[in-house]
Amino acid sequence: IKKLIETSDQMTQIEGRLNLLTKNAQEAENLKNKIFASANDARGLYTDMASSVTKLGLLAGKAFSNTDEIVAFTNIFQKMAVVGNASATEASNAMYQLNQAMASGRLQGDEYKSIIENAPMLAQAIEKYLGEQGVKGTLKEMASEGLITSNVIKAAMFSVADKVDEKFKEMPMTWG
Repeated sequence: IKKLIETSDQMTQIEGRLNLLTKNAQEAENLKNKIFASANDARGLYTDMASSVTKLGLLAGKAFSNTDEIVAFTNIFQKMAVVGNASATEASNAMYQLNQAMASGRLQGDEYKSIIENAPMLAQAIEKYLGEQGVKGTLKEMASEGLITSNVIKAAMFSVADKVDEKFKEMPMTWG
């Protein structure tokens, strides 16, 4: 009974936050369906995906053009966590720091350290993307110079989406 009440409360909170990201009930319902499809695609829990999408949307919504982009960004990150063998705690920590970086407009300090430690595939994607843009130096130098902006993070994530999908498809299904 306790678990049922906790789940009900969690779903109510998620729905409330989704309503804050949308203009009307129909948009909220469409967003819920997209999040559900994304969670299935990334082999994750709906509640985890919805929580990540709503936090990112509420904290850093201005960094994205719409909620579809937020869902796609979160989906790629979830797949990176699976491919990179991140534990649930590591993925959660990295997503928390990623939310902070996207909200502040740049990756630096604690956010940088957490991404390097907990989301190495994202760090590699950022480094590769900036290298292709002609930026020279180490990722640490780029972060300290404020070059790793939310736009760079987003572009880097989307630039590797197809490769992440390919690697993700090679991952075996597990009971978890």
